[in-house]
Amino acid sequence: MKPTIVAIEKKKVVGLGSKFISILNPKDGNGPRIIPPLWQAFNRREDEIQHRISGASIGYCEPLPLQSASSPGECFYLACVEVSDFGKLPSGMESREIPAGRYAVFTHKGKLNTLPETYREIYAGWLPGSGEKRTDTAEFELYDQRFKYGSDDSEFDIYIPLQRR
Repeated sequence: MKPTIVAIEKKKVVGLGSKFISILNPKDGNGPRIIPPLWQAFNRREDEIQHRISGASIGYCEPLPLQSASSPGECFYLACVEVSDFGKLPSGMESREIPAGRYAVFTHKGKLNTLPETYREIYAGWLPGSGEKRTDTAEFELYDQRFKYGSDDSEFDIYIPLQRR
C-alpha cells in the first residue's frame, strides 16, 4: 500500500462512542463486536446533530493512555460527523477535535471484513519502512460516497497522523 501524504486543518466531530480493543491486538481485538452496533445506533440518531458540514461520516479512533486503559491496545472509537460548531450535544453523544497536521491517507478497498488486513499492512508493512513516525493522536476513517456497505466495490480512506518534518 502506498499512501498520499496530506495536511489537514483541525476538524470538530460529534457522535456516539465506545471503548474497544484494537484489531491490531489479534488475541483480544473486539472491534468487530463493538463497532458495527455503534454505527447502527449512530445512524439512527445522526439527524439529531446540529451544524453538520458534509454528507461524509467519520470513524474517529484514539489510543487510550495506559493508565486509563483496561487492556493493552484499548482505544476509544467515535462514529461521528464533522460539524462547524459543537453547539448543544444530543444526549449521550460526545465531541472531539481531530488535530491539524500531516496524515498518511490509505484507501481501503472492499468489504469491511478485510479491514484488519489493511490495518496490518499499514502498521506492519508500510509504517516501519516508510521513514515516517506516527503521532500519538487519533487516526480516523472517512466514509464518503465511495463507501458501499457490504460491497466489494466499496472504498473509504484511513488517515494516520504523522509527525511534522
